[in-house]
Amino acid sequence: MEKGKKIIVDYKVKLNLLAIGTYPTIRKALDGKQNTPQCVKIRKMALELGGMEVEQKNINHENTNVLGVRPPVN
Repeated sequence: MEKGKKIIVDYKVKLNLLAIGTYPTIRKALDGKQNTPQCVKIRKMALELGGMEVEQKNINHENTNVLGVRPPVN
């Protein structure tokens, strides 16, 4: 389990995760934006309850540099 990979879960799983943290914390943990001990616990429990870990890709298919910023248009 690494920071940066998104975990997709059902709405009922998110309701079960509310026992661990608040909804904003759960959202950040499942989106892979935070790596605090609480978020690691949320991510682990989400995977145990049937969540799927997926790679995030650039869905806009735009030309981006390493930082993900579009080059200026002249």
